[in-house]
Amino acid sequence: ETGGKINVIVVPYAGISDKLWIEFTSKTGTFDTAAIPSSWLGDVAGGGHVVELDPLFTKYGYPDWDDILPAIKVITRWAGKTVAFPYDGDNHMTYYRKDALEVPEYQQKFREKYDYDYHLPPKDWTEVRDISEFFNGWDWDNDGEIEYGCAFIAQQKTQAMWEILNLVAQYATKAGPPSNTTSNIFFDADTMEPLCNTPGWIEAFTRLQELTEFAPPGLLGYGHAEFRYAYVSGIAALGFDWGDVGIMEQYPDEYGSKVKGKLGYGPLPGARKYWDHVNNKWVQEDHQVNFLN
Repeated sequence: ETGGKINVIVVPYAGISDKLWIEFTSKTGTFDTAAIPSSWLGDVAGGGHVVELDPLFTKYGYPDWDDILPAIKVITRWAGKTVAFPYDGDNHMTYYRKDALEVPEYQQKFREKYDYDYHLPPKDWTEVRDISEFFNGWDWDNDGEIEYGCAFIAQQKTQAMWEILNLVAQYATKAGPPSNTTSNIFFDADTMEPLCNTPGWIEAFTRLQELTEFAPPGLLGYGHAEFRYAYVSGIAALGFDWGDVGIMEQYPDEYGSKVKGKLGYGPLPGARKYWDHVNNKWVQEDHQVNFLN
């Protein structure tokens, strides 16, 4: 719109962090802006490597800034200053195979085995674990091939971090407005003590490890692309990802989708308890945390 020319430097996800810190250290001016995960903002802005944008917003404005959700605006700020602008504002969601989870015969067999009825979509990660186990390792869609319980991004140095944080957000934080005590994932805001070895984190890792037992054999090779192509090929009952899967579902010719019209959608599952790291205790409470990633 302005006529300015932009040279886009494409970097594999695994190399973004290294390229950033080389530039921050050498200050060669290789690039002027960078698209990064919001969870890196503490290192980038807290380290003084980016400029405040509020004066520029005041001088030039920002298109439709008032239409951006408050939750998105919050993650563009550090120490009370706007230091980034939103590139996208999506979050992970739950996908499930309707031709598996909505079949009355399967629902009855699940009830007989686990002594409860699961929700559609699954309400919490305990349900996800049980559903994944139930639908793992047999041909529930009658296509002549073995299917699995669940699938997700799990490859190192890809965006697998978001998969564990999907669970950490439920087991290690409290649902509600942002808080310096109950919303923190990585550190205690007052002491900067790491929280990743607290019971909430451990529960999240334990649950995710369980899910790997009900996933396809190639799970650890799934980056975001590998997972999406595998999931729309019909390999698993449950999947967790951004909205891309819903798009790929609709285009068999382009993406090899075998699940057009067969997917259900929902928010991320919650948990039946969360760890209160302030009072060092488990709180037995059904809750679901909306987690931006």
